[in-house]
Amino acid sequence: ARQTLPAAPDLETLRGIEGAAAARYFAAYGRLLPASAGFTGRNRRPPRDPANACLSLGYSLAHSEAVRGCLLAGLDPMLGFLHAVSYGRDSLACDINELTRGMVDYWVWRLFAQQLLRADDFENHNGAVQLKKAGREVLFKQWPQLAVQVRARQQRVLRRGAPGAAEAHQVGDERGRGQRAAHVLDEQHADAGARPPSGAQVGLEHVEDPRAVAQPRERVVEGLIAQL
Repeated sequence: ARQTLPAAPDLETLRGIEGAAAARYFAAYGRLLPASAGFTGRNRRPPRDPANACLSLGYSLAHSEAVRGCLLAGLDPMLGFLHAVSYGRDSLACDINELTRGMVDYWVWRLFAQQLLRADDFENHNGAVQLKKAGREVLFKQWPQLAVQVRARQQRVLRRGAPGAAEAHQVGDERGRGQRAAHVLDEQHADAGARPPSGAQVGLEHVEDPRAVAQPRERVVEGLIAQL
């Protein structure tokens, strides 16, 4: 896929290459999972098997961490680079979240490989597979350990791309923003079926010096591209 990227003539071709690469990746990933995961390929909205239910939830939790990290760094999570700006989407958080998807994939594999989650921890509601209460307790008990690693990876990118932005953020009302972001994350943890928070829910408030937010953005995308 990397060899064909430079020759892609337009965005649609590039997306096709990305889709083909993702299909091959998840085909190989599925061979690593035990039968209890029920994985036959990536699907979502709704997830139709236990593994995809956990993947979607794990990606959502990591996305919430990315939104929170952007806010605490003084960056608007909705203004992305690799993901186009779109109504209601935290595009910058989506960009940063791409760097931690592999960590979530490994985590989900381990949950099934070590039999921490089994087929009877899930239930099907009109075609949507969801975790039962006991399964959610297991998953959320395991999440904090991964969350520390996810935050560390995301923060390395944010610190590299936006040095000094966090200090400027603290001059404003960092405490209020941090509490609001943490509240959104708590709500996400409480509802296993929740979608990632939208920018309207946790949007960045006015910053006294707009340059503290605007100047670092180019460095953020440079840091993202360097790690892909």
